[in-house]
Amino acid sequence: MEAESLAAKQNWIIDAKAITALQEHVEKGKVSPAERGFMVHFSFKLGARRALDFAGFFGSKHPELARLKEKQAELFGVLQSFAVQRKWTHVAGSLGELSQVEAEFRDALISS
Repeated sequence: MEAESLAAKQNWIIDAKAITALQEHVEKGKVSPAERGFMVHFSFKLGARRALDFAGFFGSKHPELARLKEKQAELFGVLQSFAVQRKWTHVAGSLGELSQVEAEFRDALISS
């Protein structure tokens, strides 16, 4: 796929692997105040909103893809709540779940 090729050229990680990399970072317990702020005030909220946008887009035409995006939105909400509370063990666990759902979504998208 084109995204994978472009990412590889830049030595970037994408998709579920990127989420797993964040999970591993959080598990080390070294989340900076700037990283926490980014998670709490931007990335987790935006992730939830965009996942819901995609769920609506897929709607009844691709119900499995919509379901997976709804699950991601739910997980982003959980992540935001745990990050606000500084419950990093829970954030890491939820990132693991999010990574699994991202992999499921990718597989379902490619097979549809």
